[in-house]
Amino acid sequence: MYEFPITGPLSADVRVSAGRVEITAQPGLTTATVAVEPLDGSDLSREAAAQTTVEMHGTNLIVKAPEHKGWLKMRNPRLAVSIRIPADSTLDLRTASADATCSGAYRQVSVHSASGDVFVEDVTGDFAITTASGDVRAMHVGGEFKANSASGDISADTVDGSADLHSASGDVELGTLSGGVRATTASGDFALRTLRNGVAKVNSASGDIAIGVVPGIGVWMELTSMSGRARSDLQPSGAPASGQPDVALHLRSMSGDIVVSRAAG
Repeated sequence: MYEFPITGPLSADVRVSAGRVEITAQPGLTTATVAVEPLDGSDLSREAAAQTTVEMHGTNLIVKAPEHKGWLKMRNPRLAVSIRIPADSTLDLRTASADATCSGAYRQVSVHSASGDVFVEDVTGDFAITTASGDVRAMHVGGEFKANSASGDISADTVDGSADLHSASGDVELGTLSGGVRATTASGDFALRTLRNGVAKVNSASGDIAIGVVPGIGVWMELTSMSGRARSDLQPSGAPASGQPDVALHLRSMSGDIVVSRAAG
């Protein structure tokens, strides 16, 4: 266990290849804590736990596990890392196969992951993540949400800003989005339950596209599907009073279906 006296939010730089990472951003802390333990009983995991670097430089917290250069995945050291830092801290997290759970509220989060799953509870600013096969879920993003994934799924409950999302075979699912979205998928589906404002540009090869827009706003639509079906449940209501629509939809799919509907509210 490592303990560091603190006076405010930190900038945390965390590097853990395999195992499990649990980070909590908690208000009112006067001490930041880091616990590093082997996740299994192997000599490699015990050695990696002992060799993990945990340091504080001013307001910068560094947690860096040693990189394993072996070829056999089953021999990779697996660590259990638990970190407690003040709310409103920034986080730069890099993992390979380690799963990460980030609870609490962060000012800004950046993640690079290979196959590990990542959960982030609350980011008041921007959240950016790049992953290969790991799944990504955020509950709330206050700023811009950027995600690039190969086969991992991408989801967020609420995004107050805009979203820039790219996936190959993974699905993309958003709850409520207040800004615009730019998204591309190959075979993955794209679903946005509620779009409140802005421009949505979504392109898919074989994936389906479904978007709901809030009632009472003007919507301009361009829906194109080569071999799939495109339909809208919205009723024509003439030009908006302001002369400009609140939402503009540019949705294209080669063989997937496209559906636009009114959200619940």
